Amino acid sequence: TPERVVQHTADPAWDAIYRNGMRYICKNGLNRFISVKRRSGRYLFFTIRNFSEPVKIRKFQLIESTYPVESKAWFRCSDWRLNRIWEISERTLKLCMEDTFTDCPLYEQTLWVGDARNEAVFGYWTFDARDIGKRCIRLAAQSLERFPIVGAQVPSAWECLLPAWGFLWGISVWDYFDYSGDVEFLKSVWNDVIKNIEGAEKYLDEHGLFSAPWWNMFDWSGIDDQHETVLHNSMLLVGAINAAIRCAQVLQDEDRLVLLENLRDRLRRAINEFWDEEKQSFPDSIHEDGEVSESTSQHTSFLSLLYDIVEEKNREAAIANVLHPKKEMAKVGSPFAMMYFYETLEKIGFSERIIQSIYESYVPMIDSGATTVWEVFPSSEFHPAGFPTRSHAHAWSSAPLYFLPRIILGIRQVRPGGEEFIVSPDIGKLKYAKGAITTPKGILAVSWEVEKDNLIVRIQKPPGANVRFVSHESHQSLNLKIEFVERIY
Repeated sequence: TPERVVQHTADPAWDAIYRNGMRYICKNGLNRFISVKRRSGRYLFFTIRNFSEPVKIRKFQLIESTYPVESKAWFRCSDWRLNRIWEISERTLKLCMEDTFTDCPLYEQTLWVGDARNEAVFGYWTFDARDIGKRCIRLAAQSLERFPIVGAQVPSAWECLLPAWGFLWGISVWDYFDYSGDVEFLKSVWNDVIKNIEGAEKYLDEHGLFSAPWWNMFDWSGIDDQHETVLHNSMLLVGAINAAIRCAQVLQDEDRLVLLENLRDRLRRAINEFWDEEKQSFPDSIHEDGEVSESTSQHTSFLSLLYDIVEEKNREAAIANVLHPKKEMAKVGSPFAMMYFYETLEKIGFSERIIQSIYESYVPMIDSGATTVWEVFPSSEFHPAGFPTRSHAHAWSSAPLYFLPRIILGIRQVRPGGEEFIVSPDIGKLKYAKGAITTPKGILAVSWEVEKDNLIVRIQKPPGANVRFVSHESHQSLNLKIEFVERIY
């Protein structure tokens, strides 16, 4: 750090919990020792005390132990910075995969359910990580035996409810089906999906908003969230209901479909009642004395767009809050929440802003020599537990794995289970790009390059998948040549 403190070794408050160091008392002669405690770090510091003759260290190593991923996805383009960002994002995701997705390899080393939603989305298209995705969904569902909604971290003796994480679990169920097309798995967790939503419905207050005395965080930012009624919770609940509606349609559960649609419509009406005409935004929260929070944030605007909540008459104002937030608005603080900001930008047609943000947010990491992506951005105003970030390997931040192939390679799935894709690359200012994603049917690879006035696109499609090319506005001045090939290197 700037104070020349070795992070994670000199803060008693944190070291008492995480103990990334260890002490070993030697006997005379040759010593061998393997620690069974998981640790993480890039550098090792030795302090040798009370020795009366020379000490020779013959061998010291870290034994890497992660989920046995097979790296099949890849990405390369004419800008080395994006290549490096993709590489350190992939490395981080691997380090946060054990028998479940975990938040990080040093701190809690825990299945945080909200973190796992992001990581699963990245893991499906990068490692075809269906089995670990299913396991995380099932483990989290078991917390419904103890809690009214899905717990924040599982399994755990800490009785922690973080509503945003519980609602993102419901969204993760649809994510898994959308990737895999596995109807049998969807059937096996359907009752848990409904139980999670019914548990949340019991906490709707007199305004029709979700209200509960739990940890109502969504982002490391300046949101006014220290209250029982925080609007982003109600919006994320709508997101979970939207996901459940799609599941009900797949399962043809007409009775529950009607109930879910009615609940969603009630929640949307309740949320829209709190649109502030003067501020042209939603408030962050409703205080316990009934006062509406003076604080606003980007988050309520982008979530209201992402989950189709905001009324049409206020849609342009919400988009303005996303693209050009007022000075007093709380901005996105962490890479975790940035995932949902990026999803919104893509939905409203501003994918180029995602690439711009990736440059702004991740290049400072690689400029500092990072080999993994951090829990918070270097530019973030909020840094939990120190400079420049508490966790230097946090896979909730690996969003480039998902968005670089979607935007620069233009690969987007249009039917669940890898049945159908479109390829529509946004070439931007790049000269070439190529790469591959994993799908349930195999590898889907794309390469493109600009040669004078020509754009040459090559596509390797997986067996049994329908893949079609769709021209993008960035191709307008170019002559197109599309080829379907056996293999892309």
